[in-house]
Amino acid sequence: MKVWFDITNTPHVMTFKPFINLFMRENAKIIITCRNIAQTEELLKKEKLEYVHIGSHKDGLFFKFLATGVRTISLLNFLRREKPDLCFTKNPSSLLSAKLCRIPSVFFSDNEKSMLNDKIMKLATLIVTPECMGLSAHNAIHYKGVEEGLYLYNFFPQKYTKPDLLDPSKKNVLVRTTPLSANYLRNVKSDPVLKFIEEVGTDPQFNILLIPRKKSEFLLKSEGISVRIPPLPIDGPVWEYYCDAVVSGGGTMTREAALLGTLAISMYPGKELLAVDKYLIRKGILFHELDEEKVKERIERVRKNTHKKVHRELMENPKNLLEKILSEVW
Repeated sequence: MKVWFDITNTPHVMTFKPFINLFMRENAKIIITCRNIAQTEELLKKEKLEYVHIGSHKDGLFFKFLATGVRTISLLNFLRREKPDLCFTKNPSSLLSAKLCRIPSVFFSDNEKSMLNDKIMKLATLIVTPECMGLSAHNAIHYKGVEEGLYLYNFFPQKYTKPDLLDPSKKNVLVRTTPLSANYLRNVKSDPVLKFIEEVGTDPQFNILLIPRKKSEFLLKSEGISVRIPPLPIDGPVWEYYCDAVVSGGGTMTREAALLGTLAISMYPGKELLAVDKYLIRKGILFHELDEEKVKERIERVRKNTHKKVHRELMENPKNLLEKILSEVW
C-alpha cells in the first residue's frame, strides 16, 4: 500500500505524524509532498520525514488561487508517476488532484470558516472532523476533542527536558502572532498580539518567548522590546507545557497549550471564533481576550505549576481513528 500525505502548513506535520507512524508500522510506503511556508520544511526535517517540495505559498486572494492552480498541475504530474493508493490532506490542491487521478482521499478539516472548505470538501472520499464542528455531510466521520489531541494523545511531557531559555524567576510566556495573511482574516488590519508584546515587552517580570511568523517580527528586539526567539523550529508542545502561559492570534498553539494544562489565551481577532475554540472555552481550558492589559493581568494571576493536568480525556486515540478511516475508504 502506498499512502500519500500532502503537508502544506507547519501544523499539518504534527497532525499527520501519528498516522504516518501507524502506516509505517504496517510497512506501507509513505510519500510526502509539501510547500514551503513558515517552518514546514524545517519541521519535516526535524521529524526525519522525507518529502518532495511542490508549490509555494502566496499572499493575497488572487495570487493564492493562482498558486493553487499551478500547484495542482504540478501535483497531477507527480501523481501520475507515483500512483499512490490513498491520499491524506488538508489542502484543496491535493484534494482536487486526487479526484482527477481517481485516488481515494481523506480530507481533514477543523476550520468551518475557510472559504474553500464547503466546495472543496465535496471532492473528498471521506471528511474527518471534530465532533464539535457539527458537520453532517454524508461522507463525514468525527472524532472527540480537537485535531491537536490526535498527536498529543501519545505525548508525555515529563519525558522531555525543560527548555533552557525559560527563566524560573519570571512568568514565561510563549507568544505567536496572528496569521493576518489568511483568507479568513483578510479584513483584519492590525495584530492584537503585537500590542500585547509592546505592553509586556518592557516589564521585567515577563520572559517573552516569540515564535515569529515573518521576518519583520525579528526586528522587535531592536525596537527596545525585550523578547527572546528560540531556535526554530521548536518542539511546540514541550515549550507550551513548561511555559506559564501561551498567547497567540492563531489557533494551534493555544489549543495545544489548553490540552496540556497551561494557561492558554487566544487573541484571535476574527469576527467569530472557530467551533474548536468555542468547545475548549466551554470546557474552561481556553480563554479569549483582545485587550492586551486584561491578558497581562490574567497571566500575572497564574501560579507556577509543575504538576499540570493534561486533558487526555478530551483526546482521540489516533489508532482508533485510523481504523475507522480505513474501514470507510479501503
